[in-house]
Amino acid sequence: DGVAASPELSTARPGQESLERQPAWATNSMARYVSELTQTNEIVTATVKDSLKPINERVTASVETFQAAR
Repeated sequence: DGVAASPELSTARPGQESLERQPAWATNSMARYVSELTQTNEIVTATVKDSLKPINERVTASVETFQAAR
C-alpha cells in the first residue's frame, strides 16, 4: 500500500495538496493496521483457548474427583 501510494504522494504539488493527501493516506494505513492486528489477536486467542482446552478438562475432572472423595 505504501508503494502504491508513493506515486500519488509524489505527484502532489508542494504545499496544501501534499498536506491534504498525507493525513488521508496515514489514516487509511492505520485503519488497515488496526484491522489486521485485531484479526491476529483473534487468531492467537482462539489458538490459546484450543491449546489449553485439554488441560482445562483434566483439571476440571481432577477437581470433581477430589470433591467427590470428600
